[in-house]
Amino acid sequence: MSAPASPSSAPPARVTTPRRTLQSGFSLLARGEPKIWFTGGMLVICLAMIVALMGLILVAGLPSFWTQPIDLLALNDGTIEIGQPQKSEPSQLEGAAPGALRRYFRTGNFDITQRHYRWLEADQLGEAGIGRPEWAVVVERLEWGRLYGIPLELIRDVPPNDEARESLVAQQEASDWLNSLTWEDADVQAQVQSVLSDY
Repeated sequence: MSAPASPSSAPPARVTTPRRTLQSGFSLLARGEPKIWFTGGMLVICLAMIVALMGLILVAGLPSFWTQPIDLLALNDGTIEIGQPQKSEPSQLEGAAPGALRRYFRTGNFDITQRHYRWLEADQLGEAGIGRPEWAVVVERLEWGRLYGIPLELIRDVPPNDEARESLVAQQEASDWLNSLTWEDADVQAQVQSVLSDY
């Protein structure tokens, strides 16, 4: 006769859980769908910020590869300056004509003028006003900032002899003379008028 089986040796009963089915009233929070949409929205915002930053860099940086016009300024006080226009705004002088502008120029030549920029009111410009000389140049220097001017002569392969040195001295003297010009000189007025009449 066999012994009855002990209850501990019987296999455990299998418990089955009912499957969950999606119902029409099922909570979206339980599925995580709002977090998915939030993550996707943040991704779109981040990509838009990256594109905007790249656009800002291009808009601010690309103009540095194109030269700006260089203006010759004949002023009422007799001085002649060369510079690049930066911006303009309505004049802030009392009694200024309606619509009168004042202009902001980068004049450079700090070693001569002791300033890099200059505001000019409309009434500060002489009859010749503003012109654009064809051969005006800008030179970027390590010291004193930008140099604006009109070259008098271009020299190539200067031999180290007395004649070349005399030519360089003559150029320096001519440059000093050009910097010392005033608008009261009749010949300067005629020269500036002739230069500006070409533009």
